[in-house]
This record gives sequence, structure tokens and C-alpha cells, in this order.
Amino acid sequence: MGDKINQKIMAQQAIRNKGAFSDDPLTDNLVFVYFGANSTLLYRQWVKDGKQMPIEQLIEVATHLICDGLAAFVKS
Repeated sequence: MGDKINQKIMAQQAIRNKGAFSDDPLTDNLVFVYFGANSTLLYRQWVKDGKQMPIEQLIEVATHLICDGLAAFVKS
């Protein structure tokens, strides 16, 4: 179920944001797949952990991870 929803969201984002990340459609496809796969994995882990974190915090953490990578979380 979650995968189908995610696929629909990613398809819509691909249409809405076509060319937003690259002039190369194949690169855009990789960006959307990366975003979709990671979003799904993060959501599943949140559910597995019993949704102990507020959803707003999940969204914030997921956004930082997807946009900035692990560098956003490495302790200085």
C-alpha cells in the first residue's frame, strides 16, 4: 500500500518538478527515485519504532537527510 502511494506521489512530483534538478531527464529520474526510496524507508522505520517521534520531527529529519545527507547530523 505504502509503495503504491509513494509511486503516485513520485510520479506527480516528477511531472511538477520536471527539469528542476537537471537538464537531463535521466538524472531527474535518479533524483526522484532516491527521494522516493529514502522517504519510504524513513517512514517505515518511524512506524517500526512505534511512531514515538512526532511526525513533524520525522519530516524535518527526513528533509535534512535527503537534502543534506549525513553531514547534517555529524557531530562536530
